[in-house]
Amino acid sequence: MKYGFDLDGTLDHPPILAEANAAFDAGHEVHIITGYLPGTSYDRPMKVAKLQALGARYTALHMACGPTLEHIGMEKARLVRELGLAQMIDDSPIFVEAMRRWTSARIVELRHSVAVR
Repeated sequence: MKYGFDLDGTLDHPPILAEANAAFDAGHEVHIITGYLPGTSYDRPMKVAKLQALGARYTALHMACGPTLEHIGMEKARLVRELGLAQMIDDSPIFVEAMRRWTSARIVELRHSVAVR
């Protein structure tokens, strides 16, 4: 199966990181789909460094870039569709709404360290 995880605000939580690593170790594809606003210093190398510091094991890192949060949500939805993900976990209500609207994947919203399914 193919699973997706947001980075900031999602994989920061040890239980979610453990779930992602367990899926990867079991042979599943684990895709990290993280938002990025152009012109900010929090770019791909910094996100790769954060994933390494967390000890995350994953198949690929995807940067969903856009000028607004709404555009990033649409980009995340496009990536979920194109990658054929079965499930995506994210903590942003804006991104969750876009992915639920524009994909058939199971979208799990993480709220204050609690997954709402």
